[in-house]
Amino acid sequence: MNESVRLDRSRSGPLRPPHAVRLALAFAAALFVLLTAAAATGHAYTDTSNMTDAAFFDKLDLDAPGLATVKTHVQNGDYAAAKASLLAYYRSRTSPVHFDVGTTPVTSPMSSTADELADYTFKFTDGQVRDFNGNIDWAYHWNPGDPTQFGGPHYYIMDFMMNAILAPSYNALPAADPRRTQYADTWMKFTLEYVADEGNSLAFGTDNNQLDMAKRVANWISAYTVFKNDAVVDANGHTAFLKHMWQMADMLYDGIEGTSGNNWYMSLAWSIYSAGVYFPEFKDAENWRMRGEGATYKYMRKNVKGDGMNVEPTENYHLYSLSLANRLQKLGAMNGYSVLGDLQEVLERGGEALMDLTLPNFEVPMIGDTSDKSLGTGSVLNDYATYYGRTDFQYVGTKGAQGTVPSNLSVLYPNSFAVMRSGWGANDAYMMIENQDTDYTGSHNHPDDLSLMMYALGKRLIVDPGVNNYLDIPSSNWLRKTTKAHNTVEPNGNTQSNLDRRHIKWYSNGGFDFYHGQHSDYAPIVHERKIFFAKPDFWIVSDRMTGSSIANAYKQYWHFMPTSVTLDGATKRASTSFAGEANVKIVPADPGSTTATVHTDGYYSDAAGVVQSGVSYLSYGKTATGSATFDTVLFPQAPGQNRNPTVARLATGAASTVATALKIEHDAGNGGNVSYYYLSHETAPATRSFDAFTTDGEVAYVEKTPAGALRSASIARGTSLKDGTTSLIAATATVHHLSVRYDGPTLELYSSDVLAPTVTIYAPGVTAVKLNGSAIAFAPSGGFVTVGGQSSPSAGTPVLNDSFDVAGLTSETRDFENGSAAGLEPKAGTWSVDTQGTSKVYRQSASSQTSAAAVTVSKWTDALVEAKVTTLASNGSYNGVGLYARYQDPANNYHFQYYTNGGSPQLVITKNFNGTSTNLASVPYTMSHNTTYTLKAIASGNVLKFYVNNVLQLTAYDTDILIGRAGLGTHRRDAYFDDMKVTEIVDGDRWDIGKGHFLINNFELYSDSLNETSSEIRTRSQNDWSDTIGEAKVKVVAWGTAPGRAGIVARSLGGNDGYRFVAYNDGSARKLRIEKVVDGQAAEAAPVVLAEKPYTFNAGTSYTFRAVADGGMLKFYVNGTEELAAYDTLLSKGGFGLHASKAQIRFDDVSVQLIP
Repeated sequence: MNESVRLDRSRSGPLRPPHAVRLALAFAAALFVLLTAAAATGHAYTDTSNMTDAAFFDKLDLDAPGLATVKTHVQNGDYAAAKASLLAYYRSRTSPVHFDVGTTPVTSPMSSTADELADYTFKFTDGQVRDFNGNIDWAYHWNPGDPTQFGGPHYYIMDFMMNAILAPSYNALPAADPRRTQYADTWMKFTLEYVADEGNSLAFGTDNNQLDMAKRVANWISAYTVFKNDAVVDANGHTAFLKHMWQMADMLYDGIEGTSGNNWYMSLAWSIYSAGVYFPEFKDAENWRMRGEGATYKYMRKNVKGDGMNVEPTENYHLYSLSLANRLQKLGAMNGYSVLGDLQEVLERGGEALMDLTLPNFEVPMIGDTSDKSLGTGSVLNDYATYYGRTDFQYVGTKGAQGTVPSNLSVLYPNSFAVMRSGWGANDAYMMIENQDTDYTGSHNHPDDLSLMMYALGKRLIVDPGVNNYLDIPSSNWLRKTTKAHNTVEPNGNTQSNLDRRHIKWYSNGGFDFYHGQHSDYAPIVHERKIFFAKPDFWIVSDRMTGSSIANAYKQYWHFMPTSVTLDGATKRASTSFAGEANVKIVPADPGSTTATVHTDGYYSDAAGVVQSGVSYLSYGKTATGSATFDTVLFPQAPGQNRNPTVARLATGAASTVATALKIEHDAGNGGNVSYYYLSHETAPATRSFDAFTTDGEVAYVEKTPAGALRSASIARGTSLKDGTTSLIAATATVHHLSVRYDGPTLELYSSDVLAPTVTIYAPGVTAVKLNGSAIAFAPSGGFVTVGGQSSPSAGTPVLNDSFDVAGLTSETRDFENGSAAGLEPKAGTWSVDTQGTSKVYRQSASSQTSAAAVTVSKWTDALVEAKVTTLASNGSYNGVGLYARYQDPANNYHFQYYTNGGSPQLVITKNFNGTSTNLASVPYTMSHNTTYTLKAIASGNVLKFYVNNVLQLTAYDTDILIGRAGLGTHRRDAYFDDMKVTEIVDGDRWDIGKGHFLINNFELYSDSLNETSSEIRTRSQNDWSDTIGEAKVKVVAWGTAPGRAGIVARSLGGNDGYRFVAYNDGSARKLRIEKVVDGQAAEAAPVVLAEKPYTFNAGTSYTFRAVADGGMLKFYVNGTEELAAYDTLLSKGGFGLHASKAQIRFDDVSVQLIP
């Protein structure tokens, strides 16, 4: 059932009084001939903007090439001629360029044709239709179910989605087709009508917000590229368009920081940048470009997690933000601007997340507010395939038509989700487990922690039911705001509250995948979900609810595409009923203590705005005092197949909350295989027996044929698995995860780890052994084979060596002796190369000029800016002189200055951000005229430092401005500068400063983090580094207050994602530690200690630290001796980093090798 109600266009009612409508129609009929005749020479439109002509032309740089005639007319006060000349200029202009809108109009969610729009008929795919009869009602709610709320079509109109129909339709027609004029006229009328009715108010509201304006700017620019050259457009209409374009860009520029928490911010950044690129004639265009790029840096740093997934946990908005960043990057490149250079690793990781989330049929699982299963990832992934040489991106982007099949199969995104996958073929099996490991609880997030989605045999079998829309209606509220609408467990009817979501464990190999995650959304109840994928056939889902001592009613929910669901009364087995397609059978392990209910009040929506009600879904219920468990098996069934899977719980000698064991018959009574599964919930698994088997592992799995022959045996975190008295797997030390598959005379072994222990495996008749598909050596003996005893390589392929020589840094120096200040752009003030004594200097001579600035053409992220400054005269009691770092425009920069402050002179670090000035740090100080001072400003990560005459005066911290230009500044002072130098802090091609103060000094990298925590610098290369050997010399100069850390990092994806190998200062002693930190966001995260030991670590002494990360094995060497080892698999790739916390440290001789 569709909740949306179609409005009969003939009965929707006129928006004007009937007599006015009749007059308008009569006038329109009379005007038609005039309009057609006027097409060749233009239409007489009215400039509906309330912006005066004088104010508008003042916004243009009339000295720009091509605008001389316009300037002359403006100077003469002839604005009509100026408008006509401006239109002629834009029509003849060949650059800049913009994206081609193509010839294919959008058809969803707005479904009107261009002809219908010309007739003011607006149609949408949700069935709503309305004739506006020549006058759009911008306040119409488009929500017949609840007229007090604005429906989706209202916002699509405010966004000007109609331009995405009119412009391509125009392009699709032959040049002589009169409908082109009609479409251009419609575009112009819509634009002018909007400006008159809505735009002139220059206000935001719930019906017309900043996101609408950002989208409107983008749609207006796209359509303008098409229609500006049509003869029907006249000078008045054209000027009204440009006036409001400037007003919108200006409003977005001023208001962007109010949207920094979500994807709106990226929308505004893209639109501001686009306006700055396509309309460079505006004086503010450069500011728009710089602000758009700077905001994109900030968004990607703060809103994209370390693993590459957006903090808004939806594929839809993740793709949306990547698409906007991609468009910004492409548009810049098309017009000669190099942008987003330092974000490439993050953007590629974001693309990889899209790829890995994709189902075998190229749909998406629909996390959170993702409203369409057929998400259009092709444009981004195909562009990224070109940028990053990723033919696997191309494969997914072209839906298998081009490129190469991705090698990524099962993968954990440590801040976001896990994917289990048997392959990329249409009939392969896939499961996505959602458990966003961040503290984000904002927009587009659903209460769906530990929910899963499953696909197999060409069919979405267990689904997220979707979104529908954002209205306050029963279907959307149920889909978006209830836990019962997701495939997870809910106690007492409570909705999740998004607390302490974490991935705990991940094993993956060619034989099985195992996931363990938890959350505390129902505190004090903790929900743990452990999933075993017996590749490629079925899944075992084990839920454990602990932490409560009272009675709780638990329900485990399962959702499907619309179909009937049947229940077996005895086994409580549920089956879907898709005719001629794959199905799923869900089998609980405890039918006697579990209630099973098929509900019929569900909803399902896999396309925006289209929802079905009365959809069946399943719940299993248990009431328990204290802890409780659900063990549930998910069996996909091929089309036409009707197997009889059964599950029986096996005794383990412990409660199911401690250890669980199951006997699983794949097709009981029909000769199917039989599997045995064991799972320990203990921190240190005990040795336990189940059926005929005994193991000391955390996980054990055995599968046999109907005749009792072994098909496979697997173990995780154990040393032994026996079948009766036969030892199937016996190891000399813990095997972290190993799968054994029996394939005639060949024994197939699977593990992503080096087989360090010696492992003896039951293998009668085996003549060959393979590990992950490659033959390995083995020792046969009496029906057994022995393998293992491997070790990690001691060397690999060198990919980085750095001894921190400043000669390799990008730098710009200017002594002005050649009479040139090339590379500096004055922004305000009177700047010139001047002679002072025997030297040439760069002088700002206007002592009355406020906020004078001259900045580099080049852009910098982490940089040192230095110059000698001498002041000659000042004006008034509030004046100053200084340097700029990360200067984006006058309203967005860091200013390091001496300021007289009305008689209380001081040094100050000021953040000018979004038009507001904030003093981050200050100290009293006096500078004199005619005295030369050496000023030095450092912007390193989040740290800002200000030196005068090489003495540190101020330190401040901020993360709002991440990129910009370097510059010189004065305020009401006549001053000159000399020996200006700008240099990157470290080699930006190799290193990225995440946080903290770093500086190359005496061929060492110095970190002054005595008072700072978790300073970290990491390599630019991150995505391609998995198994590594990283080394560096580490010398602590001094410790600050405890706790402190000094060391190196493997698999760093950010300051809060990585394995740290550190010397740890607890205040009274020193230790060596291997720590894991997984958080994904900028807020500092508490590390998990994987291994530690006391160690004598002396300040002032250099130690060589070596970190080996090979599979899940982590080893820490100091001065060539292995000191610590640990095992963890949550982080599988990342860069190499240097870490400092509450310490002054010198690093040197960094090297990284990739382990083959």
